[in-house]
Amino acid sequence: MQLEDIIYNRAKERLKNYSRTIKKNINEKVIYECAIIQYLIRQDYRDDTRLYSINQNLYEEEREKVIKLHNKINKNEDHYEKAVEACKDALAYMEIVMKPRVNIEY
Repeated sequence: MQLEDIIYNRAKERLKNYSRTIKKNINEKVIYECAIIQYLIRQDYRDDTRLYSINQNLYEEEREKVIKLHNKINKNEDHYEKAVEACKDALAYMEIVMKPRVNIEY
């Protein structure tokens, strides 16, 4: 199994856990949002569409979304470590899936 698939499977598991949670705190919402970002990237950049490139701005915008979510994490709430890990996974997933496709214009 590739690292990409491992990270994506963790995101799917986070989505399942979030749907079962009744009262959600900020950290759980961050976990959910990071998993959604990974899911959408997977849908947009599946193996069969990996031949085309993306521009640098799109890549930077997606990274910025995750960084903003990371800044929302509350150290004093439950699931702090899980939220940090979710953000790391989302960034790692972008590095694996999106970065190789970035079209750098000179």
